Formats: sequence, C-alpha cells, structure tokens
Amino acid sequence: MPGDRNYRELRKLAGDVGLPGALNLLGPSSSRDSKGAVVSGPDLLRPRPRLRIVPGKMSGEPHLRDSRVTTLAVAAHSRRGYSDEQLGALYADQDVEALREAVELEASLAPAA
Repeated sequence: MPGDRNYRELRKLAGDVGLPGALNLLGPSSSRDSKGAVVSGPDLLRPRPRLRIVPGKMSGEPHLRDSRVTTLAVAAHSRRGYSDEQLGALYADQDVEALREAVELEASLAPAA
C-alpha cells in the first residue's frame, strides 16, 4: 500500500527517488522486441490489484494478497484444464478474481511463442 513503509522503501529502490532517467527495475516497463512489437513487463511492486510480490515472502514469488498461494501454482492448475469454478473450489478461501489475476499475470510473464 502507498502508505506502507516497505512500499515506500521499495519505491525508492524502484527509481522513484534517485537519478532522473534512471532505469526503474521494479515498475512497469515496455520495450520493443527484435521484430518491433511492443513487449510489456508488469509492475513488480503491485503486479495486479489482488496480487503481491514481497521480498522474503514466498521467496519473492508473486502470490495472492494476504496468502501464501503463488500465482505459479494457480496458473499451473489452469494450464492443466481447471476452470475458474474448479480453481475457486480448490482455493475456496481465495477471491475468484484474484485467481484470474494470477493466471493472467503468469500468462503475461510467459515467453512469446
């Protein structure tokens, strides 16, 4: 959260405070691939509204907010054919929208075919 001390410290590391024009390693990014197509990267501090990446929690892996459920685990079930309803039943204590965001994040991180 923007008022959180850890968030402010990470924002400093991300380049919000520092040299003008410095590369922001944690914020959202975009560039072009070898064919000229725009390639986007996620905001690593707030990858999605219901997801977090916290150094020291889950080894820094993206996870569902206020949980220890990694986006990679949710996406793996989705790739194996689990529907949104089945994911919701499997992770009954999680918001279905957070599960969708987990699958979307992992898809955005996957290399282009």
